[in-house]
Amino acid sequence: MIELLVQLMGYSGMVLILLTLVLARKHFVKSQIVSLIGGLLLTSNAYATSAYPFMILNFIWTLISIYNLLKARREKNVKAKS
Repeated sequence: MIELLVQLMGYSGMVLILLTLVLARKHFVKSQIVSLIGGLLLTSNAYATSAYPFMILNFIWTLISIYNLLKARREKNVKAKS
């Protein structure tokens, strides 16, 4: 049962990361939210399967998504005050 959950997390994360690439051009914030979720799922999957280099890569991907979301929020707040 746990193995199936780990596999589903991996495949779901993969689909979400690929969806990020499709969304990125027109819906930047949405793409970063999808990227964040996908990165978290793939990081969890890599940890559960002891794929540590892949885990580190996806953890960094997740941090980049968080940074981009915070940056977009900050830019939106600056525009709103102008």
